[in-house]
Amino acid sequence: MHTPLPGVRGDRGLCRGITSFNVPSGEYVLSVWAGPSFDFVRRELLVQEEKLELSINLPLRCDLRELGYFTGEAHNHLNYPTPPESMRSFLEASDIDMISVGQGWLTPKDISRGHDGKMLSAWLKSFSTPDLSVNMGVELPKTRFGHICWWAFPGLSDPYGLYDLYHDSKYLREAGFSERKFKDPWQELPYEGESPYSIMARCRKEGGVSMAPHPTSWFLENPKAQLICTSISSDYCFDLLGERLYDSLSVMGYDAEQIFFQNLWFHLLNEGYRIAGAAETDGDMRGGHLLGSLRCYVQIGSPKFDMGSFLENLKAGRSFVTSGPILLVQADKKFFPGESITPDGKTHVLNVEAFSAALPREYISWIVLYRNGRVEEIVDVSKEQPRHITHEFKINPPAAERSWYLVKVYGCKHPAQKEFADVMSYAELCEKEPHTEYSKLDQVAFTNPFYFEPTDWKAPAPLCPPMRGLITDAVTKQPIPGARISIFCEGALAGTVNADADGRYEIKSVRLLSEFELSAPGYKSFFRNLYLHYPPLTRYFESVYGGSWAFVNPRLKSGQMPWEAFRFKELKEILSSLNWDFEMQIQ
Repeated sequence: MHTPLPGVRGDRGLCRGITSFNVPSGEYVLSVWAGPSFDFVRRELLVQEEKLELSINLPLRCDLRELGYFTGEAHNHLNYPTPPESMRSFLEASDIDMISVGQGWLTPKDISRGHDGKMLSAWLKSFSTPDLSVNMGVELPKTRFGHICWWAFPGLSDPYGLYDLYHDSKYLREAGFSERKFKDPWQELPYEGESPYSIMARCRKEGGVSMAPHPTSWFLENPKAQLICTSISSDYCFDLLGERLYDSLSVMGYDAEQIFFQNLWFHLLNEGYRIAGAAETDGDMRGGHLLGSLRCYVQIGSPKFDMGSFLENLKAGRSFVTSGPILLVQADKKFFPGESITPDGKTHVLNVEAFSAALPREYISWIVLYRNGRVEEIVDVSKEQPRHITHEFKINPPAAERSWYLVKVYGCKHPAQKEFADVMSYAELCEKEPHTEYSKLDQVAFTNPFYFEPTDWKAPAPLCPPMRGLITDAVTKQPIPGARISIFCEGALAGTVNADADGRYEIKSVRLLSEFELSAPGYKSFFRNLYLHYPPLTRYFESVYGGSWAFVNPRLKSGQMPWEAFRFKELKEILSSLNWDFEMQIQ
């Protein structure tokens, strides 16, 4: 049965094998497509008869499932009244294996199922098939600190109420719109909800698998606005230094080539971290960002889909991201992206096989090898215009140091200059000159890194800094001897300390997820946590999401965020040793 898609130009439909169109006589173009694995077929038709029957076979270009590659989507907006059956047909026709369905979960708010998370999750799973996994996903919380999207999300009670509760409405009504000059946005537009970090920790403990979406995304709805409208992952670096609650980072989103997403990723990889890069469409079945336009293909080591294996390998970075091309790369014919290889001073080989996007007139133009974020080699095959190509990169990783490599391919459109392929240099150039050429590159694919790490190399350890300070009376400013700090982590009591005779306390180490209850006889007890209340950290967060760095550089366009704006080294210093004084009120 033919299912039209509202909002899409032309007559576009979904087909599970048989479909029909009712059209008057005339000349038509029929295009048939079913995802990157299949050829794109185009037919010019002259309809003169009352009934015209066609049989079209879509040749398989590359059997990704047989090779163990499966694709999924975590950030989408498939809302009611889109019927779930339509969604399932769309996913099957687009050759998508897994979907996490975001708000409003294809169901209206006024039915009981929508307010029972476990029932809602089970209902969504009921639309799964042997070849398609449908799961409950969510964009929650959505705050000034950044959004959190979930590949897998626990079936919490009253999910609609939770979304409303954890949406930072007061701030987001002003940011990007208001021309009001804020002297102290944190005080004038206070965040009044639960710590987003605590929410994420709780959801993850219950089985959630998360992604930091569009990490450098910002814009102005009003060019005279005094705060940027932020979708920036302001807390991603904070998390990276401590708990590692984010399981993946968006490195391809909105557009195929997101230089500033990649620039953040490359810099953090160079800080010694392994970070699983993922793709997100942030779309639906109707608008300009069509669901499945940007994909993450995960290698699970089996031709049979398994959700647990998919999520584990996704978190390990055993994948490539793409807007259309297929990019299969192995190191020494046995290691996949995301894996660690011990450098031995010998030559290693990256075996590359690439297919262009299935679209007509598409081909592979450039194959680019990156080492530690810099271009190591560009193979220009634009004259040959191959739709399928193999290549070998011979690399010599230093035996005594850590390095990482990844491969990128471009479709028929490639960067205007070879210098623009160097992501980190190009991002720096955008700070000095207006550049947006990269947004026009619509066919791109790249792998997660291959890590070459010596046996004695150690990844950065989570920060668990010491914390010390003074506890005083809020009015008299006199110390409160014996005041107690109870330390909680993930809801459990982790320990207590008491202030000495001078009101001073010291804690040898605290997790960045910690919360603190302060109590003393005759005084009001209260809770504090690092994420929302530690002044140096709140000032850091505000400097990131408030966008002062954007206003001082008018050359920056929406979504362009310099690496320096994340102030990574300064954040490490802030979190390496905590000096926090508290004042208490008399009961």
